[in-house]
Amino acid sequence: DCPDCEDIVIKPNEDGTYPDTDVDGDGDKDKIEVDEDGNIIITDPDGNTIVTEPSKTDGNEYNVVPGQEYLKDPTVTVKADSEESYVRMLVEITNYAEVKAALGVADDKILSTFAPDLNTADWTQQGTSVKDDVLTVEFWYKETVEAGKTDVELPALFETFTVPGTLTRDELQAIAGMEMNVYGHAIQAVTFDTAEEAWAAFGEQEGN
Repeated sequence: DCPDCEDIVIKPNEDGTYPDTDVDGDGDKDKIEVDEDGNIIITDPDGNTIVTEPSKTDGNEYNVVPGQEYLKDPTVTVKADSEESYVRMLVEITNYAEVKAALGVADDKILSTFAPDLNTADWTQQGTSVKDDVLTVEFWYKETVEAGKTDVELPALFETFTVPGTLTRDELQAIAGMEMNVYGHAIQAVTFDTAEEAWAAFGEQEGN
């Protein structure tokens, strides 16, 4: 995270490196590097790191570079000795209208445009919905899950996200305020015959 960083687009030099840029707005140019895992590292002139690898549990803010991959791997952990459960993830993308116009793709392709490595072997995309300018993409885990004596971390839904390098300056500015939020849900399977019944009941409990 970099709370004081400005919303700027940093373009690479011809050799793939990045120019020193005043990212945090303090008047001094900061050094920008990308490590082998695709994480952006920004350090100030004194060598202090002001942007590091993102956290799995906290919200992260990025000053994105078009075409650059960033580490983000949403996962669900089933606690030890849990009952057999259905598990799903919901991915919310804000600023839907501007994002859709900038990308020019169907609703069910918006997330995969940002996350081309979607794990479709373990997670099945069930559909999309739009409410209050927020796109929600729903995924179900491939089977029910029952933890053993230790916690079970399910495979990540995706491991990286990328802002397409083909976007124009205006399109990048249009999606600059976009947020991507991922939520994990679980519901006991024992009282339901199918996942459809389980998630319908879950929706009724949540008032959806």
